[in-house]
Amino acid sequence: MIDRKTNRDLCGLYHPPTAVESEPLHELSADSGLVVRALATGAIHSIASPDVPVTLYKGTVLEGGPTNLYLRILAGDHVVRWTALLGNPGAAVRFSSDRMTISGAFDQLTYLVTLQLTAMAGWTWMIQLRNDSDAEIACDLVYMQDVGMSNVGNEAYISQYVDHTVLEHPDHGYVLCARQNMPQPGGHPWLMLGCRPGCRSFVTDGFDFYGCEHRVTRRPAALELPVLPSVRRQYEFSACALQSERVLIGAGRDACLDFFAVFQADHPEPTSEHDLERVALEGRYPQRPCVPTEPGSTAVGNLFSEAPLFDSDDLSAEQLSTYWNEPRRHVETDGEGRLLSFFTTGNRHVVLKAKELLQERPTGALLRSGTGLVNAPGILSTTAYMRGVFASHLAVGNLSFNVGLSIRRDPLGVLLAGGIRVFVERDNAFELLGVPSAFENSLNGCRWVYCNDADTIEVRTWAAIDSHAMHVAIRSLRSRRFRIAIGVVMGPPDAEPSLTDVVEVGTRDITLRPLEGSRFGDRNPGAFVRIVPGDLSALSQLGGDELLCPDNVSHGAPCLVMETVEVDSFGLGFTGALTPTAPVPTTSELAARSASAERELARGQDAHASLMSNFDLVDGDPRIARVGTILPWFVQNAVIHMSAAHGLEQYLGAAWGTRDVCQGPTEMLLAFGRSADVREILTVVFANQHTDGGWPQWFMYDNNGDIRAGDSHGDVVFWPLRALCDYVEATGDLALLDDRLPYHDGADTLSETVFEHVSRALSNIRTAFVPDTSLVAYGHGDWNDSLQPADPALARQMVSSWTVGLCYETLTALAAVCRSAGRDASAAELSALGARVRRDFNARLVHDGVVCGFGILADDATTTPLLHPSDTRTGIHHRLLPMIRGIISGIFTPEQAQVHADLISEHLVCPDGARLMDRPPRYDGGRQHIFQRGESATFFGREIGIMYVHAHIRYAQAMACMGRADDLLTALMAMVPVEIGESVPNAVLRQSNAYFSSSDAAFTDRSQADREYGRVKDGSIPAKGGWRIYSSGPGLCVSLVLRHLLGIRRCGDRILFDPVLPKSLDGLSVDWSLAGQRVRFRYAVADRSFGPESICVNGHKLAAERAVHPYRVGGLTVGLDDVMEKLDGGQDEIVVAM
Repeated sequence: MIDRKTNRDLCGLYHPPTAVESEPLHELSADSGLVVRALATGAIHSIASPDVPVTLYKGTVLEGGPTNLYLRILAGDHVVRWTALLGNPGAAVRFSSDRMTISGAFDQLTYLVTLQLTAMAGWTWMIQLRNDSDAEIACDLVYMQDVGMSNVGNEAYISQYVDHTVLEHPDHGYVLCARQNMPQPGGHPWLMLGCRPGCRSFVTDGFDFYGCEHRVTRRPAALELPVLPSVRRQYEFSACALQSERVLIGAGRDACLDFFAVFQADHPEPTSEHDLERVALEGRYPQRPCVPTEPGSTAVGNLFSEAPLFDSDDLSAEQLSTYWNEPRRHVETDGEGRLLSFFTTGNRHVVLKAKELLQERPTGALLRSGTGLVNAPGILSTTAYMRGVFASHLAVGNLSFNVGLSIRRDPLGVLLAGGIRVFVERDNAFELLGVPSAFENSLNGCRWVYCNDADTIEVRTWAAIDSHAMHVAIRSLRSRRFRIAIGVVMGPPDAEPSLTDVVEVGTRDITLRPLEGSRFGDRNPGAFVRIVPGDLSALSQLGGDELLCPDNVSHGAPCLVMETVEVDSFGLGFTGALTPTAPVPTTSELAARSASAERELARGQDAHASLMSNFDLVDGDPRIARVGTILPWFVQNAVIHMSAAHGLEQYLGAAWGTRDVCQGPTEMLLAFGRSADVREILTVVFANQHTDGGWPQWFMYDNNGDIRAGDSHGDVVFWPLRALCDYVEATGDLALLDDRLPYHDGADTLSETVFEHVSRALSNIRTAFVPDTSLVAYGHGDWNDSLQPADPALARQMVSSWTVGLCYETLTALAAVCRSAGRDASAAELSALGARVRRDFNARLVHDGVVCGFGILADDATTTPLLHPSDTRTGIHHRLLPMIRGIISGIFTPEQAQVHADLISEHLVCPDGARLMDRPPRYDGGRQHIFQRGESATFFGREIGIMYVHAHIRYAQAMACMGRADDLLTALMAMVPVEIGESVPNAVLRQSNAYFSSSDAAFTDRSQADREYGRVKDGSIPAKGGWRIYSSGPGLCVSLVLRHLLGIRRCGDRILFDPVLPKSLDGLSVDWSLAGQRVRFRYAVADRSFGPESICVNGHKLAAERAVHPYRVGGLTVGLDDVMEKLDGGQDEIVVAM
């Protein structure tokens, strides 16, 4: 036992990893260029061609990757037991230049596995089995191979473009072929996998192979099945699993099986039956190796590969009350009445273990330090997951380059060594904390509660509000040793540094320095991440990955490990900065705050309440209660999107999408009266304009501003102008037009007024018009990225009706701003141009009374409509975007608006929301006929699944414009994840406190979606939640509630009251701060659902002016001074009578 009184120096504890005693990665290579990298244990780290990785996941030095072979012992139709053959501790592993052999024994079978690269691009797994018993043994083998074949970093996104096609060979049974439909540097990589003597069944996605319960069992669910599902599933974990035919091995007899792989760097056409010829043509294999006589090195495991998961029990009712004794709201149960989740006071969401094992997307949280919204480069951010990932992807500022701690990548717990993981000692052995009994998420923190008969352990992670710091604290009912593993990156996300290159250990803290040569270090000299243990006397060891290995030898994993003596609590503080002089908490402050979670969480609540101007929905209607519960979370999601741009699935980002930042963040902040923040956003956006008047599709806004898109879609130029108009309308701040700002690509001396920036943008717009029209050419696309034209020639011929509607809306709004600024000539010019846009819109894009999605404009002044009832080319007859923008922009006449609102209701609204089109583009194996991603993506989700929530929010806004209050409320409830089943009966279980960017019909592949799309309309297909948080959608949803449902909007020195509320919400009340004074707004809904009749403040009816609206009776505007004059500082009430 270490003397805790004297052990107070980290330098004395730290033993830097010595030179690795055995080469951590062994390379097998072939003339074809294929390279297999394997660990000393025989586990596969990666397979790569010269152009692309073949594997989806890059394995870790401690774990390898998902690729594996499994030997299963069978009895009748049951799987008795199984073992993994790769990375199996105790097996003997041997390497040569082109092959690896693994030998060992399992359940009276001796095995020899040989991996050999073939002369032509490919590889073979040869498995020899010998029955050492005196009875016959039945067995089979399963080969699991993750497949990516792409250089793109996000594994889920890669998977969405891998086409898995199942062929049947007359001799070898099922043959699985995978083609990457997203073009790579060498073309379209392709892989064929098969088995000799034959493949009996298969799996094409890791979710079907591992299952959600893998998070607690670490046992692939498919291995427990006698026969794999044999269903082609195109989802987000691209993999091929092949089950061999059943093998009977007599006593003392041998059996042999092969799994073969054929790789092609470029397969221009989709997979077809002709590809079966490659089995005979290229599937020639080397001579079967003899049983090796040379001794091999014995594979040694480590805690990540060997330690069991801590067995957390379900909480009893009494235990639940001990931790959460406040009233529970929005209680979620399964079909058997088992508690799954609930909300409680303080914006806390609690998820029970049972739910985490049912939902595909793992429960997670994004946390960030401080309260800055715009231009806050030193933000410390991290990602936590319910499954025991207490902090991962810790970054200082830029999420793509300044990564301090490693990223958790897979959704099912296949790879465990990411971020901060904690092992706890029990009965002289260590167990890994995984899925807890319960997980609590608050706006700036998380809590994990692990309970079983032996102990209760609680872990907390929280972000500081008044400084850039994070904390992780562990507490246990009984004293025990903890071993904490911290994955270190200090560079780009895929960096694997040596600890000696980035770790500096001081007497009281640990400083991590950026990897030499990384952008993190080069752009930020003196940058650092600092780790401070709360109690030095609690530590017994500090080192590298050798502390995870039984042989105490480092294998080069970039992992900092610390071990405690027996303690009942321990904490770590984290801070970081981009410059050595940036203000950060001192070492002593970080150490002291490791026990201040509740205080910091309370500060987080206060900070969010202040941001929301203390907004609170107080109505008793259960629908409004759900909206009130989710709004703080949507605000938190929007703040993450704006200030630390990334999401749970889209874990890299760090850039502002020009289109996105000018919508969700600006509209939400204007709704809350945060005009100074919006002004700052506009300043940054206009300073990133190009001298040609356009903007990039996206740009990084920190000191990595040179990283930006090389082009943009045809609509992007309008969004900064539209946001500028919104800002001026809300604030009356015409002075902004005269502020001088630079251009991103201009000379250092070039600085012009914002109005001159606007003039350049207008010139850019005019040059984009199709000749002889006032219609903007499609260019590189519009809002729907999946519909970029496959034929580059269409970029100048095709027109998006949605973009044209946005053009008209922007020109009209700019004309109004110019009139307010006294720039009458500019206003007249813009109004005239808007009139020409509207004229050409109706002449060229509206056919038979229906707006087309796109128009192909010919030189003879004719138009071929696409995505229109007359369209026979695509088979798609209605597109949502031009219809809703036609209403929102005012380009439609009242009659046109009514017709299109009815068309939307008839053809595009489904139980889970409004869909982008009445059916998806046809899928032809990945061939691109008209559209790029829309015809090459294999996963029916996100934009491809054609229910994107961002567009659905705009649909709801269009219904507000039409005064269709019931449709507006129904649309709003469909995007609220709290008790989602109450609003969307076919909704699949999902995280209840996070924004989902899409609703994905649960078709297994594009073919099923094409055949059975009618099930989306009738709601008979389950609807899953898509990617989370990284979207302008959360901010737009908040704005929808405040500015359209409740209809409260600042207009300079006046307030517009323009609510759209169904009669069922009569009596709705809202508490909100108005110019610093707490006010209750109450709605009396009587005669109609829009166009209020009067505004009364504390019983005093105010003089009001009726606002003009193109499609219905408009709202009322009243003077802000008149409102404030009637407030008395008591129980102030404003009644909006309708």
